[in-house]
Amino acid sequence: MSRRNSVGLNIRVVEDGQLSEALSRQLAEIEAASPLAHPFQTESCVALFNTDSWRPRFAVVATDDHGVAACWRGYFAPHSDGFFPRSTAWMKSMPVLRADLLDEREEVLTSLMAGLKRHMGRQGVGRAIFTSETLHDGLRDETCLSEGFRRRDLQTYLIDLTTSEDELWKKIASGGRWAANKARKQGVVVEAIADDDDVRAYYRLYMETASVPGSGPPSEAQFVAGFRRLREEGKARIMVARYEGRIVAGSFFPCHAGLAAQLQTAVSREGRKLNAGSLLLWESMLAFKRDGFAALDLVSVEVAPPEGSREAGVREFKSKWGGKLLDTPAYVYLSPATRLSKAAGDRLRGLKTSLGAWRQGRAQKE
Repeated sequence: MSRRNSVGLNIRVVEDGQLSEALSRQLAEIEAASPLAHPFQTESCVALFNTDSWRPRFAVVATDDHGVAACWRGYFAPHSDGFFPRSTAWMKSMPVLRADLLDEREEVLTSLMAGLKRHMGRQGVGRAIFTSETLHDGLRDETCLSEGFRRRDLQTYLIDLTTSEDELWKKIASGGRWAANKARKQGVVVEAIADDDDVRAYYRLYMETASVPGSGPPSEAQFVAGFRRLREEGKARIMVARYEGRIVAGSFFPCHAGLAAQLQTAVSREGRKLNAGSLLLWESMLAFKRDGFAALDLVSVEVAPPEGSREAGVREFKSKWGGKLLDTPAYVYLSPATRLSKAAGDRLRGLKTSLGAWRQGRAQKE
């Protein structure tokens, strides 16, 4: 079912299994040509990390009299809020628009978001999460807030690779330069990998040390096959740090239109002692620069993480590499049913906590 809106677009949500060959071809064409394209496009991200059958992929598609005008891709992830089984709609790629619609971007995005919300209501989806990890302007606050979304503040460090290697090195904080030099002196070496056995080794290291439940890569076989295809198309690479032949650190980088993003990083305990992560990032910066890339995105960091937390450590590390700090907020929408369910759950948990405290106090008095 589609609906025409104020900018003359028909909006519908289509799951990947229902995409016709003609529509798939049109989506690929505008994604390849869109000035808004970014490494976080679904082909680079969802194809590798969200291919499990319980995470069906979809596209919010806008069409007009000239064909496909815009699309936004994501996937559905089932979850339970403690009362009802629901699903979260993750918009992990950036929206892409035909070039002639760029001046109407805000109106088009509003239409795509509204279309997904209508679909969520019909399908019982509880949440939608939109991310704006991108070089380009993210979603606009006024658009998101008017549609009932809440903002979650995140940032990223964007490294300009168009300067000289000497300038890149000088911009790095002294602690980052020291760590990279120390790793090199201890025998750590960095390289891009292509061999399937090396890709499997990186996958296992990531799953052991860095994967977040529910958001990591799918099966090992899917990851290897997906990466092989993306690497052959020049859309992704994996850089690893080795010590005495062992992979002690690695990062997965989706790539597009002169921009690379350090999307997933894993470092073993041995690698941390060797400062392998620092040399890995520095050598990756040089590799992308030499291949003509304009920028490297270090991806989301918390704006004000608790002191001493893992997130605080991640932010401190990424702040050392001379990148420009940009806002990349995420926007979360909860359906009315989910908001009511969440409020009831919070109330119930509060009552249980109060009851437990009352019982404990009574027992102490007795």
